[in-house]
Amino acid sequence: MKNKRQKTNKKQQVAIVESLDTKIAKAVYAEKKISERIIGYFPYELQFVKATYFGTTQRPAKISAIEKGIVGILLIDGHSSFSTIGQILGLDVVNDKAEKSILSKALDGLRSFNAIEGDDDYIVLTEAGKVYADKGERPDTYQKSFDIFVDSDHADWKTIKNALSTVNEHIKFVNTKCEDLSLTIDEIKEYAAVQAQDVHYPQERYLLESADWKEGHKGSYKMYICFVQGVSTGIVRAFAFDENINSLNPVVAEYINSDATLASQLLDKCIKLECEMNFDTQILDEEAAKEARANVSLDIIEAEKRLVDEEAEEEQIVEETNAENESNKVEKTSIAKPAKKTTVKTKDRLHKKALYDSVSFEVELQKIFKEDNPDEIWLMSPWIRKSAFMNDRGPLIENFLADENKRIFIAYSEPAQSQNDEKPMMDEEVEPGIKMLADQYPNFFYVQLPEFHFKNVIEVKGDQKILFSGSFNVLSFYVSEHQTHVRREEMALANPSIAKSKYVSFQVEFAEKYAERIKKEIEELSIEAVGSYENERMDYFLGIDNSEIKKIYIPIVELLEEKKYQGIVSSIRKRLTTIGQQLVALANTIGVNSKKKIELKKELDIIEKDMNTNSVDDPSLAELLSNNKQLLEHVKEQKIFPGRKEGFKRNNPQQRQTSPRTIGAVQQSDILSEDPEATKDGLSLYLARLSQAFINREIKKTPMNDKLLAIVQDDELVKLMEMLTVMPSRNRDNAFDLSIGISSYLFRYPTLFNHKEEFTAKQKRTQQRLTQVNQNNIQEIVKKLS
Repeated sequence: MKNKRQKTNKKQQVAIVESLDTKIAKAVYAEKKISERIIGYFPYELQFVKATYFGTTQRPAKISAIEKGIVGILLIDGHSSFSTIGQILGLDVVNDKAEKSILSKALDGLRSFNAIEGDDDYIVLTEAGKVYADKGERPDTYQKSFDIFVDSDHADWKTIKNALSTVNEHIKFVNTKCEDLSLTIDEIKEYAAVQAQDVHYPQERYLLESADWKEGHKGSYKMYICFVQGVSTGIVRAFAFDENINSLNPVVAEYINSDATLASQLLDKCIKLECEMNFDTQILDEEAAKEARANVSLDIIEAEKRLVDEEAEEEQIVEETNAENESNKVEKTSIAKPAKKTTVKTKDRLHKKALYDSVSFEVELQKIFKEDNPDEIWLMSPWIRKSAFMNDRGPLIENFLADENKRIFIAYSEPAQSQNDEKPMMDEEVEPGIKMLADQYPNFFYVQLPEFHFKNVIEVKGDQKILFSGSFNVLSFYVSEHQTHVRREEMALANPSIAKSKYVSFQVEFAEKYAERIKKEIEELSIEAVGSYENERMDYFLGIDNSEIKKIYIPIVELLEEKKYQGIVSSIRKRLTTIGQQLVALANTIGVNSKKKIELKKELDIIEKDMNTNSVDDPSLAELLSNNKQLLEHVKEQKIFPGRKEGFKRNNPQQRQTSPRTIGAVQQSDILSEDPEATKDGLSLYLARLSQAFINREIKKTPMNDKLLAIVQDDELVKLMEMLTVMPSRNRDNAFDLSIGISSYLFRYPTLFNHKEEFTAKQKRTQQRLTQVNQNNIQEIVKKLS
């Protein structure tokens, strides 16, 4: 465990490249109906031939002004002559050769496409000419090369080229030419009418007259076909996803949905691939399906109903909105209408659908991580697989953890006892990443729990606990004229009360696992490192308002405090020993100058303050401190101008008599001959006086040990206590420290040697914070309790 991180800005987030699974899921999820579940998807290769022809087409062309004049004259008069038409058009066809030539060419042109007939003396319109006169057009013939895409296996699919019109550069073509497809002119016309309308499009009178084969090349293009099924209707339909443009292709989907045979074949492939890729998905026979359907949970059944209701509500809202918009378009008024009151959803409230298929739930997970802004996300699954974690979950988790106020919890299962598959529950490629997350982010938690088979996702935001729970469902499809039954897992939204209960339960399980880890860490800490040790995960669990979790962590907190106390005592002992050694050396040599004496006195004062602050009541340290103070006072003082020499005064009997004694004769106190009252106040006062007598060295440790044993052997007195613990001594290997909590005070009796088993048998703990009694507050506490 690393020390607590410095509070800094968010870490730079990892750029997430969406996987193909996520892209397909998002595209289909956005277009499908609420009550449609995604069955699955698979890659589908479109196979076709790019056939190139040289064609001759007759198309309409606008007639010239003079041609239009001639047709107009004939249409009105019925017939006319060369000279009369020239006269009406204002042309001098008798005297002007140029004008005569102009009219001759115009009449020859009309004759060439059968618009007029007769000689120059009698000219009339043909039936075709009357049509041209009405349209203002004439037929024109031109030639050009054109391409069509032909899927011989699906001859009805005439729109295949149109479906790929935006991705021509991604189509794979074989360089080797293929043989003539031997299509008839009528078959070519059918394709051209859709794919090459500049050579054949009857609606606009473009008519292909002939087409000669030039060359052909086989082509292919990959798409992903995704099937969905209506929850209530059972209707199945396909979507086509194009990875190159990251969107759906409605033309391909429309054709698949229109061809029942093709749709059935592709659905069959889709189901089989789903079963191969996900062992939770299984094809069942009729009998097994009947049995499995009987075991479908009530949660799934109710979720399906809610899903249908949600869709109906949304459709009604859309209809009302459309009707209102139409009404607003019709109604034109300058008077401002009052705003219609609408129910506004609270921004921070989470709104989820009742049921998710596995693909749709991937989209929901993306939303949870990126949009919902939750405080915690809990991911519980029997296994952690490389395919999902490395590409999808891992980057999402790392970005989420960049905000140190958020937390991620991951749990996976221990392997089944009878498991034949030796594959670990966590893929070995995933484990290094998991450990790095745990090492770098104290807001990341992961545990391996006893064998379980459920999938749960919990989203926590404020007081909201959203639980998605995996449960098996049975779906039926008509494939190749027979029914196929599939058992697979879906994620259902759980009842809020169940979500809260599960959340609390998981918190306890994680707390237990982390308690083991944290305790081991603390036990392995060196005395030098313990002082700076902090653990954010332990702080998190201690901050949970749960008595069961607090009960787990109180002993660990006490262990850490005890070890920190040992570290403090060890540090103080080293400091005092070092000062004592310096004083002895100075006393036996040159003495101490005034500056050094002041420095040593300050250091001893600091040590004494540290002892008081940390409630260090070790008699041996108190004695060592006192001895150092006395030695400092009596070390020969160096003088700049020593004057007359004097001997070292330590052997002066008078001085020795006035020196304070560090260990005097211990007087037996009357407290040992008394018995405590069997009340909380009476026992509290007695323990306070007993502690006071020991601190003042009025009683010895062994009689105090025996008196404490007598108290603990009285069950009525033990009932009055809030806490009684026995811990290994900080100073002596074979000794123990006894702590008794009562009336919100903590009395500590260190380094006892006798009757450890009797004290241990009566241990009890509390979650209450107690005030520790020490030499600095003992007088005040005795006075307060008296």
